[in-house]
Amino acid sequence: MEIPDFYRGRSVLLTGGTGFIGKAVVEKLLRCCPEVERIYLLVREKRGVDAKKRLSQLLALPVFAGCPIGKVTAVAGDASLPGLGLSAEDRDVLVSNVSVVLHSAATVSFAEPLRVAVPLNVEAVHHVAELARDMEQLAALVHVSTAFSNCNLPSVREEVYPPPADVRDIIRRAKEDGDALERDTPRIIGDRPNTYTFTKALAESLLAEEAADLPVAIVRPSIVGWAWRYPSPGYTDNANGLMGPFNLVALGVVRSAFCESGCVADTVPVDFVVNTVLAAAWHTARQRPPEPRPRDHVGAAPRPPAPPAVYNCVAGTHNPVPWGTLLQTWVRRCRERPPARAVWWPSCPLTTSPWRHQVSTFLTMVLPAALHDSVVAPLMEKPARLLPKQRKLARRLEALHFFTTQQWHFQDDNVRALWSLLSDRDRVLFPLDVEAIDWDAYCKTALAGTKLHLLREEGVDGNPRGLYLLHRLTQTALTCAALLTLAGCAFVANPSLTAVIST
Repeated sequence: MEIPDFYRGRSVLLTGGTGFIGKAVVEKLLRCCPEVERIYLLVREKRGVDAKKRLSQLLALPVFAGCPIGKVTAVAGDASLPGLGLSAEDRDVLVSNVSVVLHSAATVSFAEPLRVAVPLNVEAVHHVAELARDMEQLAALVHVSTAFSNCNLPSVREEVYPPPADVRDIIRRAKEDGDALERDTPRIIGDRPNTYTFTKALAESLLAEEAADLPVAIVRPSIVGWAWRYPSPGYTDNANGLMGPFNLVALGVVRSAFCESGCVADTVPVDFVVNTVLAAAWHTARQRPPEPRPRDHVGAAPRPPAPPAVYNCVAGTHNPVPWGTLLQTWVRRCRERPPARAVWWPSCPLTTSPWRHQVSTFLTMVLPAALHDSVVAPLMEKPARLLPKQRKLARRLEALHFFTTQQWHFQDDNVRALWSLLSDRDRVLFPLDVEAIDWDAYCKTALAGTKLHLLREEGVDGNPRGLYLLHRLTQTALTCAALLTLAGCAFVANPSLTAVIST
């Protein structure tokens, strides 16, 4: 059975459908599995906009143009709430009709307090598993995690590791005393760099324990980036992962990277993640053992349930690109066709020296922002907002240093095996072979996608010659000012120089 045949006549429940990966999953199902019966999206009310209205706004996006959007239905709920916050009527519909559950809802903020991250990233897994267990036709449950859930290890295998803390105790503390949990966060997360990777590790462990009797798979993407081919080359809808910092490099705002140039930048296009998720559900359903489980021999106890299959969806193992190469390629592409809103000539040297990075950040980001807020903003009668934004940006970039100065080896044997099982037709529709990615071409399409989807600059380029000229003139002016300052200091320190020059 090929993948489109598997989804024919089936109904799918997707959490996180309004997110980056979720949108791409919906588009892929509608385009490549057109005979899917129905796609149910769990959508919560947000800023007073209800689930149905949010769905209509979602499906009006250009990415869904030409898709049979009538197959998509919103169900009001919230993954962090007991029972997913579903009404009794909606729950009955899902239990009776859904056979594939794809759980991608999560908060991806590195700075999210544990009292917020735990319900969204950990408890949600429990709620999803509870619902899936009651589904009459369940064939597969796929949970989207992250390859960095075990980033405390230099080598990560495709298996569920022991949790970094007592899962149920953390859930209890998040409910009963979130403030105390927040104060204890540094001690609790230990060698994890942030609450995101910590809670993702907890979620995997909880799922493996509570859904051991269900057909479960876990997909762990590394840093999710722009689309390679679909929904369109360079497609993106947010500034998470690399997409935000690289966008700021293109604009000339970020001009220094605290990064180990030789370490592998393990980023994977979003369409490879989507293909892995959909293929993992297909393969999980194929491998589901019959119920009841057979006995090894008469009178023996049933075999224990197999652990969930884990798929490390990464590119760095078989198609590695170092940070230095990736960033240099990106800067070169940006210089060829800079965004129209670029404020400076793109340049972003790498360093692993903290003081050099701090000095460069101060001179190229903080100082210009301070001058703007203290001089330019008052003259133009505008609020002084640039310096606080630059400080906030610096903190966000600092949170990435853990990932840009280290290197991991991710085993991806299960993904490679999954690729080998696909038919020729499925290999065309659902490519999983990351070796096909040309990183230079990827940077080119990613820049075009950034300008189109994030900057809203379709078909518009900046002036590279003008930016370069401004850059060089400023360098010359600053150099001259520095030399004049040094000369002035020398005259003040040694008045006899004035007499010598006069003579």
